[in-house]
Amino acid sequence: GQSEAAAGHPFVAALAALTRLGHQPALELITQLAWTEEGELAKAARNALSYFPGDNADKAVLGLLRHKQAEARLAAVELIGQGALDKPAAVLMPVAKEDADGNIRTAALRVLQECAGIDEMPALLGLLEKGAADADKQAAERVLGALVVRQKRMPTGDITIEKALYGDLPDGASSDVTDKVQQLVASN
Repeated sequence: GQSEAAAGHPFVAALAALTRLGHQPALELITQLAWTEEGELAKAARNALSYFPGDNADKAVLGLLRHKQAEARLAAVELIGQGALDKPAAVLMPVAKEDADGNIRTAALRVLQECAGIDEMPALLGLLEKGAADADKQAAERVLGALVVRQKRMPTGDITIEKALYGDLPDGASSDVTDKVQQLVASN
C-alpha cells in the first residue's frame, strides 16, 4: 500500500520544509494528503496542516469539515482535536449535532470532552432529548460531565443547579432536564 511506500519517503521532509516556508501553493496538496493517505505521510501532512502559518490552513481544515467524503470530515475532527483551530468547541458542536455519520458525531463529542464550555451546554442538553441516537446521548453525557468537572475547578465556588430547561424558550416547547443536570453535577 501507499503507507509502506511512504515510510522514510523524502516527501515527508519536503512537507516540513514547505510548512516552515508557508508555501501557500502546497496547502491544497497537504490538505488532500491529510485525509487520503495513511501512515507516516498522513501524519506528516496533518502536522503540516496543524502548523501551517496564517489563516489559510484554518480555512483548509474548515473546508474538510464540510467535505462530502466522511473520511475527510473525520480527519478534520481529528486535526481540530490535535489543536488545529483556536476555538474548537464552537466549530465542533454543530458537527456533533448534525453530521450524517455517527462515527464523526462521536469523534466530535470525544474532542468536545476536552474543550466544551458553558456556551455549548444548551446544545449538549439538546442531545439528551428524545430522537438523538443512544450513542450520541451517552457521549453528550460524558461531555457534560467533563464540562461540570472543569467548571467546579474554577474559583467560583460550588455549582448549584436549581432548574435546567432546554428547548425553544421562553414560550415554545421545552423539556425540564433539571434532574439529569443535577445528577451530572452531583456525580462529578
